[in-house]
Amino acid sequence: MKSDSPSPENPEAAAATQPSPSDLALRVADLEMRLLEVLAMVRELPGASMSRSETSMALQDLSAREREVARYLSLGLNSATVASELGISVHTVRSHRRRVYEKIGVHSQGELMARFQRISP
Repeated sequence: MKSDSPSPENPEAAAATQPSPSDLALRVADLEMRLLEVLAMVRELPGASMSRSETSMALQDLSAREREVARYLSLGLNSATVASELGISVHTVRSHRRRVYEKIGVHSQGELMARFQRISP
């Protein structure tokens, strides 16, 4: 019996469950500004580990590539998918991920996603 669920035996179904590059581009563009908003919100959170000036510095300190990686991660994509989308190695994505987490004061992709969800319409 043939199944439509994603599996190694059914690559078409697996590919169909992934967002298209154009869908990702639209979602990424929408989230670009949200990342800056999230970083600004960090300074307002009770018990935030970063002061207002540290948060401001974090905004300035994120490189363009770190912002790209953060946007994709906030969509829930894994490092391998982000690497493929950006044409860089998984190791490089992981390095950017570590720096982004340090700069904005989160410890996991879930925390990053939660910050984006708080400001989503």
